[in-house]
Formats: sequence, structure tokens, C-alpha cells
Amino acid sequence: MLASVMGPIGGGAGYAVYMLFVPEGVTGEEFKNSIFKMCWTCAIAISVLYFIIIIFIKAKPQVPPTRSASIVVTEPVCQSLKQLIVNKNFIFVTQAFGLIYACLTTFSQEVSLIITPYGFGPVSCKLL
Repeated sequence: MLASVMGPIGGGAGYAVYMLFVPEGVTGEEFKNSIFKMCWTCAIAISVLYFIIIIFIKAKPQVPPTRSASIVVTEPVCQSLKQLIVNKNFIFVTQAFGLIYACLTTFSQEVSLIITPYGFGPVSCKLL
């Protein structure tokens, strides 16, 4: 559940980081410098978090988080994938989330085309 929530939060954080480092209307050399600073800041933050995870988080918890995690099953990956492909619930959920993502992407592109003539830039469109 946590992983499903972190996707949209990460996307929102990405837009926020961009708006913090690259002011609207910046062009030329100042734009390049802003992007360069943003990339370095993100790379440093990711590196620090990576090392914190490597040092403090164990590869395997002492107590399994669920009962099913305590059961050791050695099943070939190909067989697991075949089971997923024929599982109707998995197909339904995959298509539903894919459709939602496609609709949101299309909506943002269309809104960008609609509001650009009125003086709004890409950052304004991302806020919608």
C-alpha cells in the first residue's frame, strides 16, 4: 500500500522541485544553470538517502511482516508470470491503472495546448 501512495507523491515532489529551482520565464544560460543546479541537488539527495538505506535497513526483517512471507516458496519466475497473465483480476487492475495514467497524461497535454495562448506556461499547467 505504501508503494502505491508513493508514486503520486513522488510525481508531485518532482514538479515542486522543478518549480523551486527553475523560475518561470527563465531562458538561455540562466535556464541551463538552473537545470544543472537542480540535477546536482537531486543527485546529492538521492545519494544521501541511498547510503542511509544501505547502512540502516537490513536485507531481511527479523520477524516476517505477514504470515505468507514466512512461507518459503521457490517457484520459477516464468511460471509466476504465466499465472499473472491468466489472472483476470491482475489484468483488470493493470488495465485500469494504465487507463487512468493515459487519461491523466492526455488531459495534461490537452490543457497545456488550451491555456498556452492565454499566457500560461508549462509550470502553470503542471499545477493543474
